[in-house]
Amino acid sequence: MPDIKLAGNFNGLANSNESYLFDALYSGDVIDAKIDFKGFSLSRFAPEDFKGELRGRLNLKGALDISVLDISALDGLALPWGRLPSLSLETSLDNGEFKNRPLALSLKASLVGGKLSLEAPSIDYAGHRIEKLAAQVALQGGKAQFVGDYRKNLGAQKLEATIVGDAEFRFEGGATGLAAKTFSTEFSGTLANIKFHETLVRSWTFSGSYGNEGFELQGGGGDLRAALSPDGSFELSLDDDFPILASAKGRMDGNLLSAKVDNIRIDLAKFGSFLPIENIKVLNGDLTGSLTINGPLVDPEINGALAVRGGVFESTALLKDRFGPFNSYVNFNGRNVELIPTVIPLSTGSVEVSASGLLDNWTLSDLGFNVVTRNDSVVVLSTKIAGITLIDARAQLNIALSLDAGTLVATGSVYLDRGQALIDPQGFGPETQQPIDPNAPTFRIDASISFGKQLEVYLPDANLPLIRGFTLPKSLLYLKFDSGSGEFTLDGAIDLRSGYVFYYLRNFFIRSATIEFAENSNKFNPLVTVDAELRESGREGLVRINLSTEKAPLSNLNPRLSSIPFYSETELIAIMSGGVLAVDTSKSLTIREAAIASSEFIPQLNIFKSFEQRVQKALGMDIVFIRSSFMQRWLLDLTKPSSEPNAEDPLARYLDQSELYIGRYLTDSAFFHASLRFREDPLVSSSRLRLDSEFGIELDSPFGQINWSITPFLGEGSLVSGQELSLSWRFVY
Repeated sequence: MPDIKLAGNFNGLANSNESYLFDALYSGDVIDAKIDFKGFSLSRFAPEDFKGELRGRLNLKGALDISVLDISALDGLALPWGRLPSLSLETSLDNGEFKNRPLALSLKASLVGGKLSLEAPSIDYAGHRIEKLAAQVALQGGKAQFVGDYRKNLGAQKLEATIVGDAEFRFEGGATGLAAKTFSTEFSGTLANIKFHETLVRSWTFSGSYGNEGFELQGGGGDLRAALSPDGSFELSLDDDFPILASAKGRMDGNLLSAKVDNIRIDLAKFGSFLPIENIKVLNGDLTGSLTINGPLVDPEINGALAVRGGVFESTALLKDRFGPFNSYVNFNGRNVELIPTVIPLSTGSVEVSASGLLDNWTLSDLGFNVVTRNDSVVVLSTKIAGITLIDARAQLNIALSLDAGTLVATGSVYLDRGQALIDPQGFGPETQQPIDPNAPTFRIDASISFGKQLEVYLPDANLPLIRGFTLPKSLLYLKFDSGSGEFTLDGAIDLRSGYVFYYLRNFFIRSATIEFAENSNKFNPLVTVDAELRESGREGLVRINLSTEKAPLSNLNPRLSSIPFYSETELIAIMSGGVLAVDTSKSLTIREAAIASSEFIPQLNIFKSFEQRVQKALGMDIVFIRSSFMQRWLLDLTKPSSEPNAEDPLARYLDQSELYIGRYLTDSAFFHASLRFREDPLVSSSRLRLDSEFGIELDSPFGQINWSITPFLGEGSLVSGQELSLSWRFVY
C-alpha cells in the first residue's frame, strides 16, 4: 500500500454547527489519525428519547492490517485485536436531553487490545448525579467491571452512595459476526456507604439481568424485587429495607407510566429524614393507603389518599415544640399534595395545622404549613431572632410557614402573653449581616407582634437591664427580618406598666413607659418616654424622686430628676448615693460605702427575681415587684468600724424602704395595684418600723387615664384613709 495522507475539514449539510477537522497518515501498515468534531447529533445512533450534540476528539493510532476490515467472516467480538490500532475518545454533550429532561455528561474512552476503558467525571440527569464513574470492559470475554459515586440533593442535604459492580454479557441467536439477534447481560454489585443526615448503610447488595427477555432486579436479600417485560408491563415490590413498603403493577409505554400502587405503608420516622426540611423532625407515625400514577416517567401525576396514624413531629427552629400524636389524611391530586386541616396537640394546648406541597420529578418541593393556635392554647417560644431573644414565652400564633429555596419563611401574627423578651441593640448590629454559622438554616420573618399583660421586657439584656417592665396589651410591633442577609425593619411601640429604670446605680420604679421603634439595618436607637420614681430618706424625711424622659434616644437618655419636697438635681444625686447609708449627704462617701450603696441591683436581679415569679404564680397576679435595701444595710453593718454605734432598732433599719408591689388587670383598660412599704419612723417610741400601704386603680378613658388611690394609716388611734384622684393624658406628635 502506498502512503496515504489526508487533512482537511468539512461541515454538515443539515446542521451548520456540525464540523470535522481531521489529520490522518497511513504509512507502512501504521495509522495515525486525529479528528476534532462538534455538532455530532445523538439522534444518528441513539434512541429518539436522546437529544443533544457531541463535541470532542477521536484518536486512532497503531498497526492496522487492512485485511481485518472484512469483518463479515468474524464470529461475535472475536476480532484480531492485536492487529488493530488503539482508539481513544474524549467527548462532552451539548444541549443534552433524555425524555425531555436536561442531560449533561463528559466521557473519556480508550480501546486497546480488545479492552475498553470508560471514565465519566460527571453525569447529571433530573437531579441525579454520578461522579467518577469508571468501567473496564473485556469485549472478547464479555465481562465488565464498574464503580462510581451517586449523589442526589434532597433539600439542603445529600443522599450519597458508592456503586461497585460487575457484569457478564453475550451475543446469541445463530447469526455470525456482529449481527447476532439477541443480547443479554447479568450484573451484580453493591451500594456501599449510603449516607443521608445520620443515616448510614454500610452495604446493600443487588443483582439482575437485562436482555431481549426484559429486565429483572433484586436487592437487599429480596427486599426489592422489580421486573420489566419487553411489552412495557412491570411489577415492583418494596419490603423491610425501605421507608416505603408497597407493591405496584403497571405499564411503561415509551416515556409514559401508568401504575396502581397498593398496600402502601410509609414509616414517617424513616421517610422524614429524606424530606427537604431542616427545621422539622418527624419522630413517629405511618401513612397507609393506595395511589394511582399516570404520566411521564420522570414527572408523573399521582392521585389518591393516604391515612396518617400516630403522627408526631418536632420543630427545632423559631417554634420549638412537639406536635402530636395526631391522625389525618394526605390527599394527592395530580402534582399537588395536601394535608387536610388537622387539630394537633402540643405540650400545652393544641394548634390547627394544614400543609401543602408540590411533587416535582418525584421530589416534594414548595412545602408550606399554616399554623393557628386554637382557643386559649399556647406554644412555648424560646428562640433568638437578631437582637430579640424570647425565653419561655407563651404565644398564640397565626403563622404561615413555607420553604423558599431552602429558606424558612414565616408570615402572620404572634401574640406573646407571658414570659420574657430581651431586646439587645447589639443583636441588630453590622455583625448580624451574615449568619455566624454558614451552615445554619436561614429564615425570613414578616410578622406583627402583640403583647399580653405578663410579658416582661428587658432592654438591653436580663443581666443588667437599663429598662425592665411588663407590657401593656395595647403594645404592637412589626418585624421584618432576613437571617441570611441580616436586613431588618422593626416598627411600633412597647408600653410598659410597672418595672424599673436603672439610673445612677438605682432602680427607679416605673409608673409608665413607652419605647418607640422605627429601626432598620442602618440604625437601632429607639426613643424612650418614661415616668418613674424612687423613694429615699433625706435630711428632712421621705423624699420622692421622679425620673422622666420624653422621646429620648436610648443611646443618650439623659433623664430629668425632680422631687417632692424640692431638691436640685445635684442634691438628689447625693441623696441617691447616701440614701442606703443614712449619712449626711453633704459629706463624700468612702469606697466601702459607695461599693455597698451601688450593689442594690444585685439582689433585685437575682434573689428577688425568682421569688417574685413564685409569688406572682401563687397569687395569680399579673405583676409582682419586690424592692429592698436589706442586703446593703446588712453588709454595711458587717464592715463598719467597731467605734461606730449600733442602730437603736436594727430590724427597722434593715427593712427601711422595703416594698412589695402587686398588680392585676381587671380588664384590658382597668388595672388594680397595691403596695406595702416599710418605713423607719424615729418619732415612734416603741418600734421605729411603720408599714405604709397604698391601693389604687387606673382606668383608661376617652379623656385620658384616671388614677384613684387610697393610702390608709392609723392616726390618733383610728383608721384614716387618704385619697388621691388624678387625670393624665399625653399628646403624641
